[in-house]
Amino acid sequence: MAVFNVRKRFVEGFRELRSNGKPNFSNRVYRVESDLERIATRPVVTGTPTMPFIEAVKRMYAQGVRNLVITEGSSNRYLGMFLVEHMLSYLGGGELYSLVVNRYQSDFHRSLNTPVGELLDRNYPTISSSARLTELLALMIDRGLNIVPVVTKENTIYGVVSEHDIVRLLAEKHTGLLARDIMSRHIITVDTGAPLIEAIEVMVRTGLRVVFLRNEAGQIVGVLNAGAIVRFFGSNEAFRYVNKGFLEEALSVESRHVGVFKIHSVNPSDDIGVVAAKMLDENLGAVLVEDEGKYTGMIVKRDVFYALALPS
Repeated sequence: MAVFNVRKRFVEGFRELRSNGKPNFSNRVYRVESDLERIATRPVVTGTPTMPFIEAVKRMYAQGVRNLVITEGSSNRYLGMFLVEHMLSYLGGGELYSLVVNRYQSDFHRSLNTPVGELLDRNYPTISSSARLTELLALMIDRGLNIVPVVTKENTIYGVVSEHDIVRLLAEKHTGLLARDIMSRHIITVDTGAPLIEAIEVMVRTGLRVVFLRNEAGQIVGVLNAGAIVRFFGSNEAFRYVNKGFLEEALSVESRHVGVFKIHSVNPSDDIGVVAAKMLDENLGAVLVEDEGKYTGMIVKRDVFYALALPS
């Protein structure tokens, strides 16, 4: 399967940087420019370093989030981030899986109880609550971040700002950009019968949180996103597939049992404002672009984020 540079695709076609190396933002950014105390999402869903991996995933599932801000107990001091990408990596898609294999010999229950303090990113970037929107966007674009913790001068957590928040803030009914202008013509898919671990590996390799499902005839029939994997483990559904006590048993379940057989699509001539509204209203991480009954491309939330934040 071909793998592409996700961040390169996002900024392709946009004038990302000025001659001084700073992002060159769209006019809509400056129309809503504000300090982050007004923009940040609160309250924040948090965890502690001693929280077991499975409890962290259950909290993400219960709260409907894909990331946990890790703090130092009652002090609320920021320590780092536990991202859904860390979960995917630990479950077999990336470098963190070596802990499961080497330390726990793939034991299902022992591996799910490792403390998130051993998995989180303690150097994950933050931004001051007194910073401006343009400073935040510069950080997100420069570092390829989809969420940023907002902290006080005492380094306690104030809130978070995500791509979702930025899209909601910048969305307009008419932008002049069309779906065909920002879509990727390479639709990332896995077979409906492929093991879950294969879908996770694809997500980690591409940097995406979603893959589409294709049937034996090669038709795209569903979608599998990171949220579905959070639900699979966070709801204890994964436990049903474990008979001998190994994590690989849960990861061997066919992707069709975890994904959703429902496709959301837009027209290639739809304005990005229409695409953004659809993704926000239906809480979608990705949509397909459908032209005369044929799927010709895909758009993920970060595509819309870049399209709204950067001038074409």
